[in-house]
This record gives sequence, structure tokens and C-alpha cells, in this order.
Amino acid sequence: MKCPNCKSEIDNDSLYCEDCGTKVHKKTKTWPWVVIVVIVMAGGWGYYLLKQDNAEEKVVERIEHLCAAVENDDFEAISQLYASMVRRYYDIRDISNNEVVEKYKNYNKLSGVYGKHCSVRWNTLQVQKLSEGGVSVVYVEDYSIDRYDKTKFSKFVLEKHIELDKDYRIVSVYDVQLGKSK
Repeated sequence: MKCPNCKSEIDNDSLYCEDCGTKVHKKTKTWPWVVIVVIVMAGGWGYYLLKQDNAEEKVVERIEHLCAAVENDDFEAISQLYASMVRRYYDIRDISNNEVVEKYKNYNKLSGVYGKHCSVRWNTLQVQKLSEGGVSVVYVEDYSIDRYDKTKFSKFVLEKHIELDKDYRIVSVYDVQLGKSK
């Protein structure tokens, strides 16, 4: 190592230059630690993003399955998408999975509906992780129904609000009607 003052060669162990007496500040090799910290932080951030993406992928999968099940009146699939107890099913509080399925089964008959179509506006999807491990989901959906009574509304724009538990089962669902037409 060289003296910062007189440029004489100095032993690496020296605290002072033997030629001019200047105190020599030992250089510590901090760059390896900086690199390690940056790698660890980048890895942690990458893991966080991966977990976020994974949650969003699962949410997208659930929404796609829900739309397909509703369109096809697949009541077994609907049953599997909902938790055993649902805190909110539209305006009903604390309803069982079986009661939710019965509501789906009765919908066509009570509303004079013979076909349903869902189209999710994926660019509106918002997924927020909840402290208890589930996720809160909001998105806009274009929902249309084929009705026997053509005088009634059949096209709806809905803002869907769904909460999924840690196993990605629906524990709450309701929507806000943004628009409707015939």
C-alpha cells in the first residue's frame, strides 16, 4: 500500500507512514458487503413481487372459473368456489355454501333467464392482500342475460367486489351496478 501523503511504500499492517509520519487510514473492503446487501434486498423484493403476481394469478383463475360456472350453470363448480360459510352474498349475511348454490339454481327460474354471459374488464382488476391471509378483489364486469321478457334490462355493467379467504374461496361477494340497458 502507498502513503497518501508522500507515496512511499508502506506495509499493509502499518498505522503510520515510516517516511513522513502521516497516519494511514486502513481501507476496509465494504464493497462486498454492499453487494451482498443489494443482492439480498433485490432477492427479497423479487420474492415479494413473485408472491404478489402469484396471488393475482390465482385471483384471475378464480374469476375465470366463476364466470364459466355461472354461464354454464355448473353448480358443482360454484360450490367448490365458495367457502363453507359466506359472510356476505349480495344482500344476505352469513349464508352457507349450500344456500349459495340454491340461490344460483333458482336464479334462472325466478328471473326468467335462459342464458348468461360474463366479460371481465381485466384492466380494472384490483387485488389487495388482507392481513388475515385472504385477498380483496374489485373489477368491472360486463354481464348480459338472455331473458324471456324482452322488455326487461338484459345488459349490465357491474363493479364486482369479492373477498377470498387464504384458500382463495369466496367468503364475500356483491356488486355495484354502474349501468344497464335492454
